Amino acid sequence: MKIQVVTDAEGRILSIHQPGDIGHSPSGIGRAGIVAAPGQRVHVMDLPKALQDKPILELHQQYLVRLEGNSPRLIQAKEYKGPLQGE
Repeated sequence: MKIQVVTDAEGRILSIHQPGDIGHSPSGIGRAGIVAAPGQRVHVMDLPKALQDKPILELHQQYLVRLEGNSPRLIQAKEYKGPLQGE
């Protein structure tokens, strides 16, 4: 499943969105999206199958987006080593 994730510059998740049609009947016409504010980033990525049943709140609280490399990916916050966690 594809998701759009808005993060701050450190990779903290601010918003998670599943792109798709608006309304009850998908039309292929109406689409909604996200616009990042200054200092934020929008990433489109595949949500790993193991995380697809987790509540959105849990993803916000326990995961970050790794901003390094060509493909952003979700990592558990405890794996993150950076200015938000004492480094």
